[in-house]
Amino acid sequence: VIGLDGSSSASPTAGTSRTPAIGLPSASKPAAAAKPAAATKPATSTRAIRRPVSPKPLVIPAHGPGKFLTATVGSKASVRKGRLIRYHVRVEKGLPFRSNDTARTVAAVLNDRRSWRGAGTVRFELVPSSRKAGLEIYLATPGTTDKMCLPLRTDGKVSCSLGDKVILNADRWAHGVTYYGKDVVNYRRYLVNHEVGHSLGHDHLGCPGKGKLAPVMMQQTKGLDGCRPNPWPPAKQR
Repeated sequence: VIGLDGSSSASPTAGTSRTPAIGLPSASKPAAAAKPAAATKPATSTRAIRRPVSPKPLVIPAHGPGKFLTATVGSKASVRKGRLIRYHVRVEKGLPFRSNDTARTVAAVLNDRRSWRGAGTVRFELVPSSRKAGLEIYLATPGTTDKMCLPLRTDGKVSCSLGDKVILNADRWAHGVTYYGKDVVNYRRYLVNHEVGHSLGHDHLGCPGKGKLAPVMMQQTKGLDGCRPNPWPPAKQR
């Protein structure tokens, strides 16, 4: 008969000695002392700890070679109504901006319905270097900006528009101004709209009142005079 513990229940035959249970130490051989468990080392992860890398600040040289790379991309006008202005975008060599990327940024501003084309009187088409254009938009170092803007004084700090040329100061393009805080995107929109506005014949305007939106033709780079920053021309100007 097999018991629950797996041993036999039959009695041993007379004259025979009982066999020690399997797995138990015999009387003549005392059990060896159990060896202490080896200390285990704490598990260590082999996965590298990734920390966010802060983007390097853009370094804009004070002066450049005065030579430019013209964007090779194009962008059709977003509307069919209005006088068509074709333009190039040129970026001075040595700047940390690609000409095609800069051109796409400018085109996104000028094709926006909130920009000058919103009134339907004018529209813009970005053309590559291989095609003729009536407007040249330059992104230049402060030193080159000063030279190209003469006789206007830009003092390495501001941009300008002269006839069929718009010269954007790369230091402002990179870092914006205090009045826009960290909002470089909207400052760039303002810069494009303001200087292109001059090429369309618009003059400077002042702040219409404390707390109101600043006109895009106001010199917002120099201050707001109580107005709120605004990168777009008002509907009545478009």
